[in-house]
Amino acid sequence: KTQLSGWAAVSLATTDGLPFGESSEALLTIGTRQENTGMTWDLYQQVIRSWGVSPILIEPAEGTVCIYWPKKPIVELLDQRGEVYATASIRRARRGWWSITLDNSVQTPWLRIRDK
Repeated sequence: KTQLSGWAAVSLATTDGLPFGESSEALLTIGTRQENTGMTWDLYQQVIRSWGVSPILIEPAEGTVCIYWPKKPIVELLDQRGEVYATASIRRARRGWWSITLDNSVQTPWLRIRDK
């Protein structure tokens, strides 16, 4: 279950190929609006005039995502190299379900969920 402001594509996949009830780690990916640095459009926002350059600018997602995880999980925020730089705020929604809060402190589309 997701309650996000604006447009977003959300996916959750286990990293070891096991079913969610048996896995100890998963990757939550939240895709929002993105564009290259310096990308420009025509007057009507219909044709790209310049593709710009890297890095890609990603609009942060805001809202909540609820996931099923049998044990209390740790939700780690990953940078562009897949390295952990912080943890996300979570709370128990109901038995086995956890609510992950996404706000301005979450500046990444990649969240690793794992057993404590």
